[in-house]
Amino acid sequence: MQVQVLKESLPITFEVSKKQFNALASFLANQDSIHTQQAYYFDLKDFFNFLVIKDFSQISKEHIIAYKNNLKSNYAISTLVRRLACLRSFFNYLDSLNLLSSEGNPMRFIKIPTLSNEGKTPGCSDDEVAKILDIAKSTRFRDYLILELLFYLGFRSSSLANIKIKDLIQEEGIDVIQYIGKGNKVNKVPLQSFIRADINEYMRASRRDMTDPEAYLFVSISNKDANCKYNRPLNRASIRDLIKKYADLANIKIPNFTTHSARVVVCNQAIEKKEPDSAIMAFLGWSTPNMINRYTRRRKLRNSSAFSIRY
Repeated sequence: MQVQVLKESLPITFEVSKKQFNALASFLANQDSIHTQQAYYFDLKDFFNFLVIKDFSQISKEHIIAYKNNLKSNYAISTLVRRLACLRSFFNYLDSLNLLSSEGNPMRFIKIPTLSNEGKTPGCSDDEVAKILDIAKSTRFRDYLILELLFYLGFRSSSLANIKIKDLIQEEGIDVIQYIGKGNKVNKVPLQSFIRADINEYMRASRRDMTDPEAYLFVSISNKDANCKYNRPLNRASIRDLIKKYADLANIKIPNFTTHSARVVVCNQAIEKKEPDSAIMAFLGWSTPNMINRYTRRRKLRNSSAFSIRY
């Protein structure tokens, strides 16, 4: 069987009844974001492949505890929490459709660990960012522009990959990029003049038709569409590999340095410039100031009150 996740058809590798298949498909389709749909799909696939159970009503708390223990032994705590949260949401949905056993929802017996409010994504210094950008600029201008947008605007890789020509707009005389953030929320971020100039230069030098408003700003050069044209968006893995490549070329040896590390750097830069929390939240598309605390642990030691003690 296959379940449609927006435009992508994903194979279900375990057997379920038609009624249960429909429940699974409708649960995934009910998620607002394609990224949530895909993440939930792979989390549920892992769960059912572990159990090898064909009937949702046969799943008990003992099955879920066994799966939880397996996650504890083989994955990071963040993965365990995410997958159990997915199961909680899924079984709540099944419960609403009366597809569970007479014993009710087995997830109500399962305790999900609490993650620390402090993020674990590493950042880097301003000098290291400069080294990465300098090397990229002298190597390939397209790569430089991608990294420039990451380190100056704090894009998530998924948002950056899906920017189209029509998303480069002007409001109140200010150049702006609009993009889709988490929860399909439309966010807008203004462009400094040199960034807009770099985008213009990249578009002028491109061999693609940059007058098409539906064209992606960045496309995959290894993945043609049905018409054998380079019209498919750059994927997140390619952006992740790009930042790793230039970090390595800059001899920056930071474990787990990813595209999200650029977002950490951007947040800390804004804090050092004494931008108010509300401005940082609007800039990075956050709805709560708690996210700022997760991203700023690199500054906490530097700004510790321990340095103020004198006798």
